[in-house]
This record gives sequence, C-alpha cells and structure tokens, in this order.
Amino acid sequence: MVRTNCLRAVFLAACLVACASARRDQPRSAAAAWAETVKASVGPAWTNRVKQAAAEHDPGVCLDFRRDRRTVVNFTVDHDGQVSDVHVTASSGIEYLDNLAVDVFRSAKRLNPPPARAMGSQSKAEFPFAFTVVAMYPPDCAPRSDPPTE
Repeated sequence: MVRTNCLRAVFLAACLVACASARRDQPRSAAAAWAETVKASVGPAWTNRVKQAAAEHDPGVCLDFRRDRRTVVNFTVDHDGQVSDVHVTASSGIEYLDNLAVDVFRSAKRLNPPPARAMGSQSKAEFPFAFTVVAMYPPDCAPRSDPPTE
C-alpha cells in the first residue's frame, strides 16, 4: 500500500514540458500548438512507462525522485511527421528515465506534421522536447540529501 501511495503522489505531479522555442523563426502560436500535439502523442505512453519503471527500479519512490528530474531529447522529424534520430541532449541523471524518453519517441514513429514554417525549405528539422518528473514527498517518504560531490 505504501508503494502505491508513493507512486500515486509522485506521478500525479509528473508533467511533460514541451520546448516551444524549438525554432525561433516560426510564430510562437504555431510552435506551441504543434508542441501540444507532440505532448499528446508521447505523454500518456511516457507517463505509464515511467510508473512501471519506477515501481521496478525505485519501489519506495524515495531515491530517484527526491528531486525534480528532467530529460531533454532532440528528435528529427520530416514534413510528414516521420520521427528519426532521437537522442538525449540533457540527462535526468537516471539512466532508465533517459532511455524511456528516447524509446517513447522511437515507438511513436510518426507525429502530426510540424508547421510548414518550422520546416522551411528543409525536408527534415530537429526539435527538442523535455520530459519532467516533479519531485513530491509523500508523508511516509522523507526526502534524503544527495551525497556530497567531491
């Protein structure tokens, strides 16, 4: 029961953050609208897979999620929405979270096509996307200090 409550408390706070500044030359509203479609495409799968992985790797949710975790991936998409070249550009510090972020994009395969202005005359464009888990401490899971760095 404690494990379920910890997971529920932490992952109710899980959120996805789209980097709408992917291409500064496109109108913000077009970028924001497209980022929301990307979020809707990958968000539910990521959230479910993080819950499963956390239950396996950190059942008490007191080790890996005592602070916010953010993985930033860059992905390439073509004018039809085909996804390729997904890679981590900023690690969360937890390997399995980083791997899940990449896997979720790779399994999506195709997204809604990006705005034409985002693509310009290119056949493909690269965009960043951030996955964030916000730390929350359930009453039975006190935060621990990170080990000192040397």
